[in-house]
This record gives sequence, C-alpha cells and structure tokens, in this order.
Amino acid sequence: MTFNKKQLIIFLSVTFGIGWLLQAVSVVFYNNSSLTGFRALLAVSMFAPLAGVLISRAPFMELGWKPHLKGNIKYLLIAWFAPFILTIVGAALYFLIFPASFDLSGEYLNASSGQQDALAQLEAQGMTYKTYLIVITFSSLLYAPWVNMLFAIGEEAGWRGLLYPMLKNKTNTLYGNIIGGIIWGLWHFPIITFAGYEYGTNYFGAPFLGIFVFCIFTVFTGITFDYLYSKTRCIWIPALAHGSINAVATITVAVLDLNYMDNMILGPAPVGLISGVPIVIAALLIIMHDNRRHLPADTAVDNQDKTDEIVPAEEAPASPVGQTHEAPVKPFDIIRENDNKAQAKPVNNPAKKSYPKSKGKKKRKKGHK
Repeated sequence: MTFNKKQLIIFLSVTFGIGWLLQAVSVVFYNNSSLTGFRALLAVSMFAPLAGVLISRAPFMELGWKPHLKGNIKYLLIAWFAPFILTIVGAALYFLIFPASFDLSGEYLNASSGQQDALAQLEAQGMTYKTYLIVITFSSLLYAPWVNMLFAIGEEAGWRGLLYPMLKNKTNTLYGNIIGGIIWGLWHFPIITFAGYEYGTNYFGAPFLGIFVFCIFTVFTGITFDYLYSKTRCIWIPALAHGSINAVATITVAVLDLNYMDNMILGPAPVGLISGVPIVIAALLIIMHDNRRHLPADTAVDNQDKTDEIVPAEEAPASPVGQTHEAPVKPFDIIRENDNKAQAKPVNNPAKKSYPKSKGKKKRKKGHK
C-alpha cells in the first residue's frame, strides 16, 4: 500500500480516538467489578482500527478479504498452530524457572470469573479442574482461534492491512515493523494503565514498565503476523494467528498460583519477558531469513567470487612493484570492457557482391528530348 500521510493521520486519529474511548468506558466497568461489561467493550474496541481504515478511505478491498487457500495452506497451518506451540513452550520455560508458581487448585477460576464459588459450581457439574483444563486446551487448539479470528480481524485490517504496509513503504520492512509494533502496543495504554490489563497493577515499575514490555511483545509478534500477511496477501491469515494467541494465553494463567499474579511481567502468558522468548526467537529468524533473501547484488557476487577457484600465486601476473595482484574485476567492469572491445574492433563485413547492371533504359541527360 502506498504511503499516504493524510490517510495515515486520519486512520491513527480514528483508531486511537474510538479505541481509547471504549477502553476508558471498559475501565469503569472493571472498577465496578463488572467483568462481563469490561470484556464486551474490549471486544468491540478491537474494531476501532477497522473503522479507521474505512473512515480514512484507504483502499479497503486491497487488504485481501478473499481467502486464497491455493498455495497458502502452509501459512494457514502456521497461523493456526504456531502461536499455540510458541506460547506453551514459553509458559513451560517460565514454570521451569519458577516451579512453585504452577498451581492446579483452580483458585484462578474463582478470581478470573469474579465468583468465589465458580470452582464449586464446576465440580457440582461433575467436572474437575484438571478436566476443565483439558477441555479449554483442546478448544484453544481446535476451534477457539477461528472464533477469535472474527474479532481479531478488526485489529488486523488496521495494523497489518494499512499501518504496516504504509510504514514499510515509507521506511523499510524492519523499521516499519518496529514502528508499527510500538503503535500497536501503545494503543492498549488505557487498559494497561488503569485496569491492569495483562500484568495487574502491583508489579514493579507499574504501569510504565508494563507498557514497555507489552510493546516488546507487540513488536516481535507483529513481525510474525506481518510475515504471514506478506506471504499470503490475505488478511484472514494474521487474524487467525491473532485469534490463536488470544485463545491459548488463557491456558497459561489458568495454572498460575495467585501469589505470583504480581509477577506476570515475567510470565507465564506470552506477553511476559521470559515466556515471550520463543516468539522473539521466531521473529528474529524471520528477520534473518528476509535479510538473506534481500542481499544486495554486489554482496551476492562477492560471496560467489569466494567460492571460485583460487589462482596460485606463481600463476598470477606479477605487477611492476612486488607480487601484488590486481584488484578483482567487478561485473560492471567486465561489461564495460566488452563494450569497449566491441567499439574498437573493426567491422569485418564481407566483400560487396557485384550485381549486374540493370538493362533498363538509361537515364536521359538533362535537356535531352
């Protein structure tokens, strides 16, 4: 997408205006212990970037709304399952470092639902907490990403569909991803600051450390999502990955001891410093892959020269001063030399053939009647 300053300003104004307004109202619900209203408004706020795209009058239909499955099955599977795998590995890393924080008592269910008897109600239905964890794990792996995708598409249409392409067009891929990731992270400022979104409110450095760490998460996660979008040109693919990571994140905190809630800046959710390491590694691998794929032509030629046969020193032509060799000839020098030779070389045209003179009428002399 071509960089358009006016469209970008309108997009950011609408996205942050509507998004922050809805998040501010959701904070009121959160402070009044209405978790249902809080979560509902957060879900609605996810469509603020999509509204920004529409109001900015950006080329909406160019975002890739038509699913392109042919040739993209690999990326669809990556978007579906890779966030789950990376999140589980990150959570395992966190619990390996803090084993005492792993808890299967089910107290988190009471705390997250706002009902002190939530666990008792679950057991009254004949389901243990361990069985509950198995159920939500399979749902987070199989169908929850597709359900969450319908909400995540609101964000992805704005971030990956408009913001990232414009920033990459103005700068380059890496800088565009970094700036876009920071903007994406700052969009969550109200709920992180006033509702303790993701990290709570009692951690060290709150709330600004939480905003900083969350921006790290959005930068590296944004790189992976943008990679999927650039490979498929289908906006539903990064939306599926977004929905997948939102689904699996609930599992990691469902087994966290409540005494470690103030330590969530480190993990076990994928937004933590420790548990987010697998996502960081995946993003770095993507950056390295892109850098190798976009090597400059001169660098590629130099690398190829290194693999060529080395001429022994005794066979190399000696220079007037010592045994120094001539500088390696670059491709453009070869082309220039060939052009000069072509110009200097005499043209060896074949001898002109003698053709019989025409037997037609001779040309009359001037004045002859």
